[in-house]
Amino acid sequence: MHGSAISLIGAASIGLASEACLADELATWFAELDVAQDRLSIDVTLWMAMESDEPFVALAASTFDTLNLTGAKYGSITGWEILNNLAEIGGKETTTDGDSLFGTFVGQNQFTLTDKNPVDVIIFKWEVEEGYEIAENGADVTYMTSTEFVTLWVGEDLEGSDAVKVPFVEVAFGWGVVPAPGVVGVLGAGLGVLGLRRRRGWTPVLNRR
Repeated sequence: MHGSAISLIGAASIGLASEACLADELATWFAELDVAQDRLSIDVTLWMAMESDEPFVALAASTFDTLNLTGAKYGSITGWEILNNLAEIGGKETTTDGDSLFGTFVGQNQFTLTDKNPVDVIIFKWEVEEGYEIAENGADVTYMTSTEFVTLWVGEDLEGSDAVKVPFVEVAFGWGVVPAPGVVGVLGAGLGVLGLRRRRGWTPVLNRR
């Protein structure tokens, strides 16, 4: 690994790390947030943009976690799906404790390659606890990627490409949470016990697809 950095989308201020942004090759995480019309759930798509000084670029493989930083009491992850056939090699190792996703491995070979750049990698659904609803503004709930490695196929063509480990830029993102209409209480006080009750019987999910 050559280094990593943080890219921020209106969530927690985590800061910039290492020399990754100076590299000729680079993979950068981004997050796209889609709040449900009823404001009870949000779909988060993590996608990656790749750069290389070689003429061909495609994602070969990556292993990463999607970590909850704040606001776990307000809701939980209820499902996820790896996109663009990136579960072709591995892809079924992801586990969850309801708050974070651990050990996501995505990979593809040169013969059935998805050569999109940027490429959507994974989507997960987060559902709010009873008594709350999601607000698009704010940072009551925050997440970030935590990447072990990113490997790209680079070369003149598919047959002549090589797998090269590249630096990467992490992304942090988040959203607000407010009491649902008709709920008496102040955000962050009194209603947090709802999350504890629901979570006691929560069973980890293995890659709902």
